[in-house]
Amino acid sequence: MDENERTQLEQQTPQENAPEQPEQKNESVTEARDKTRRNILHTVCGGYLAYLSYKMFRSFSELIASEGWSGNTIISLAGGVVFATVAVFLLVGVVRRVLRQIHEKD
Repeated sequence: MDENERTQLEQQTPQENAPEQPEQKNESVTEARDKTRRNILHTVCGGYLAYLSYKMFRSFSELIASEGWSGNTIISLAGGVVFATVAVFLLVGVVRRVLRQIHEKD
C-alpha cells in the first residue's frame, strides 16, 4: 500500500481515539449564567456584610457604654462602617443589574 492510499483510507475511516470537539455553547446563555451567578454571589456577600456590620455596630454601642473610647470600640466602629459601605455597593449593584436586565427584555 503506498502513501497516498494510506492517507485516503485514514481520512475515510472515523477515528475512535480522537477526542470529540465539544459543542460550542451559545454566548448569550453563557453570559446569562455568569450574570446570574454574579448576582447571587453579590447578594449573598452583601447580605452577610450587612449582617456583620449590624453586629459590629451593636458591639460598638455596648463597648462605648462600658469601656469608652478604647481600641476595640474604634475597631468595631471602623469595621461596621467599612462592611456597611461594601454591602451597600454590592446590593445596589445587584439591583441596578437586575433592573437593567428587566429593561432590556422589554
